[in-house]
Amino acid sequence: MKIAFPLEETGSSRLAASFHGSDYLGVVDAATEEIEYYSTKVLMEESGQSDLSMIFKEMDVETMFCSEMPAMALQFFRGNNLKVYQSISSLLKINLQLFNEDKLPEYHPDAAIRKGCNSGSCDTASSSCSSCGSARVDEDYF
Repeated sequence: MKIAFPLEETGSSRLAASFHGSDYLGVVDAATEEIEYYSTKVLMEESGQSDLSMIFKEMDVETMFCSEMPAMALQFFRGNNLKVYQSISSLLKINLQLFNEDKLPEYHPDAAIRKGCNSGSCDTASSSCSSCGSARVDEDYF
């Protein structure tokens, strides 16, 4: 199984909040734990696609995680048979460990982020918010 995630920069182990706000992404093979890093722009140019879900299908990606997912994007990805999980740390290794332990929450349509956060008061049905940091996990988690 391959898992895609947005990155702050190429080769980084720190996740960006969303695919929309990131110029880079990574894809990890869950069986081998090998990670490939990509420029989103280059992937789109080389594939001739502007649709990440189609690019992910070509790459055999079945799963993705990020901390922010607009409801419309979530519906689109899920409609293309991609499972979407909510990252709860900005660190890749923590999210992968939680995913492997079946502890990373799957995004549901009613929990998709609509607008971010207003000074610590999330405008979302979700219990976590990348802007205010509620329910986030950091390096001290393990």
